[in-house]
Amino acid sequence: MIHSRFLFPCLLLCWLGVMPFAAAQDTLVVQTLTLDSDARSGVFEFPSDDAQQYEKILMRYRMRCHDAAVGNGNVGCREWDYSCNTFITDSTQVDSNRALHPDFIISNFSGSTFSYTSQPTYTYRQYEQHQVNYLNTISETSAAIGDASEAMPLAGGKRIGRGQYLFTAAELSAAGLNAGPVTGLQLQVNTPGVDAGFLRIRMKGTALVALDPAAPEPDGWTEVYFLSTAFPAAGTQRFHYYQPFDWDGASNLLIDVSYTAADDAGHAVLAAHDAGFDAAIVSDLADYSLFFEGAGALPVPPASLGAISDAVTVSLWVKGTPDIMPVNSTVFEGKDDAGNRQLNAHLPWGNGQVYWDCGNDGGGYDRINKQADEADYEGRWNHWAFTKNAATGEMKIYLNGALWHSGAGKTKSIDLTSLHFGGAVTGNTAYFGAIDELRIWNAELDEASIRDWMRRPLDSGHPNYANLVAYFRLDENGGMTAVNSAPGAQDAAIAGAPGREPVRGRDLYKNFSAGHLRP
Repeated sequence: MIHSRFLFPCLLLCWLGVMPFAAAQDTLVVQTLTLDSDARSGVFEFPSDDAQQYEKILMRYRMRCHDAAVGNGNVGCREWDYSCNTFITDSTQVDSNRALHPDFIISNFSGSTFSYTSQPTYTYRQYEQHQVNYLNTISETSAAIGDASEAMPLAGGKRIGRGQYLFTAAELSAAGLNAGPVTGLQLQVNTPGVDAGFLRIRMKGTALVALDPAAPEPDGWTEVYFLSTAFPAAGTQRFHYYQPFDWDGASNLLIDVSYTAADDAGHAVLAAHDAGFDAAIVSDLADYSLFFEGAGALPVPPASLGAISDAVTVSLWVKGTPDIMPVNSTVFEGKDDAGNRQLNAHLPWGNGQVYWDCGNDGGGYDRINKQADEADYEGRWNHWAFTKNAATGEMKIYLNGALWHSGAGKTKSIDLTSLHFGGAVTGNTAYFGAIDELRIWNAELDEASIRDWMRRPLDSGHPNYANLVAYFRLDENGGMTAVNSAPGAQDAAIAGAPGREPVRGRDLYKNFSAGHLRP
C-alpha cells in the first residue's frame, strides 16, 4: 500500500529474475497513482509467476505542484510537496521472516496439519489370554499337598501381586504325583473375592530347597495359565493349563503366581498350609518407575552432592527399551562448576558397551568400560551399581549384585555440583527406558551390601545408611516431584515429562518377603 501527501503519478519498475538462472531477467512496469487519481493511496498487485521472483523494485515519480503553480515563498511547490513524502505499508503487518516461516515446527513431522488433544492420552496394550474348556476327560491323577488348616490371600491380596511357591520332589511323590505332564491346578477357595486380572501361573524345575526374598527366580519359566479369573464362590476352583508342564519327577517344583487387578481390596482368600520352611516369597507393593523416551530428566538437588569427594556409589534398576537400545545414551551424568564431567554412565553406548566415568582433575576423567549382553540392559529389569574409591584407585561395576567389571589406578577425586538421571546434563544423549530405585552414597559399598539390599527398601539397618545422600524410590503415581527418602535430603523436581510407568504383577522384581504358607 502506498500513501502520499499529494497526488502524483507513480510507476514501479520491477526487475524479475528467473530462478535458478539469474542471467534470465526482465523488467515489468506497474502503473500506480496517476495525475487523475482521486485517491491518495491504494493497493497495487504485482504480476504473479511461481517460476520467477522480484529482485529489485524502483519507484518513479512525476510531480504536479499545487494549483499548477511554480515559484518561491508562499506560492507553488513547497518543501512538503517536492519532497514527495511516500509511505509503503505492508498490509499484512508481519515481518517477512515470520510471514514466510511456519508458526510451529514439530520434530519428525513434515505435514501441514497435526492432530493433538488437550486431554490426557492413554496407551493401551493388547494381550492374548487363553480360555481352556475340557469337553471330555478320559483319566486324571491328582495329588493334594497340605492339610488346608491355614488361610492366605492370593499372592498377597493387594491390587497387584506376585508369589513364588516351592514344592519339594519328596512332597510331590508322597502325594502321589508321578513324573510326566502336569495339566492343571486346583485350589480351595475359603472366601470369594474380586477378579484376579491377568492371572498368570508359571512353573519350573529347581534345585532350590528354600526361597530367598533377596533372590527371586527371574527367568526360565514355562507359562501354563494366563486368564483374568473370577473367584465367585467358596469351594474348589480348578485352573486348566493351556499347555502342560512336564515334571521330571526328581526336581523340586517352583510355581510363580501373579496378577494385575483393578482393585486394592476384596481379593479371594485361599486355604493354605504351613510348609515348615521358607517355601514362599511374595511381593504385593505397588511399584512405579520413571519412563524416559529421549526427553526429560531427574536433576538431583545440589545440596545432596556436596558430601561426595573421594568415594561414591550410584545404584539403580533399569529396563531399556528393546526397539531402541543399544543407542548412544546416558543414564546419568554429573558435572562440576567448570562443566567438567565428574560422574557418567552410558548404559549402554551405541556399540553395546557400558561405560563408567568418575572423577576429573580438569584434564580428563577416569573410565572403565566393558561389552554387555543385550539382556543386561534391555527388555527386563536389571540392577546396576557403580562404585569408586579414589583412595584405593578402584572403580567397579556390579550387575544384579555380582561384580561385573573393575579397574585400578583410578585416583582422581570427585567435585560434583550437578547430577541428572535420564540423560546428560545438557539434555543430549538421552536415555530410552525405565529407571527405578535411585540410590547415591558418599562411600564405596561392597558386593554383599549391594546384593543383600538391592531388592528391598533402604532403612537405618543398612550398614552404610549414614552415607546415603540421595534415595529416590520413584513410587509416586503421578506428579512432577520425586521424593528423596535419604535422611534430611531435599526432594527433586522432575524436568520435562518422563512417564510414570506401573510395574505389572508378572514383572514385580523387588520388595519380596518370605513365609511358610503355601496355597
